[in-house]
Amino acid sequence: MPEIDPILDLIAKSGSQVILGTGHLSPQEIMLLIHRAKTVGVKRILVTHASFQLVGLPVHLQREAVESGALIEHSYFAVGFKEHPTSI
Repeated sequence: MPEIDPILDLIAKSGSQVILGTGHLSPQEIMLLIHRAKTVGVKRILVTHASFQLVGLPVHLQREAVESGALIEHSYFAVGFKEHPTSI
């Protein structure tokens, strides 16, 4: 993903003043982004909407993201309804 390297470099150079948010990427894109960001020195990563249907990051990938140093954002709206496929 060389297209994002200039952006990741800016974030990495900021130290811990800037947080990289994953937005509404697919699970595969999220994991690729996390690994690339850590490689170039990004310190703070937030996986946004991890349990929301649009993103739907499986729990095992959420664990992997946390083990890589990312934080996971959960919202009640995404996990609070029983019919939601990723509800807990």
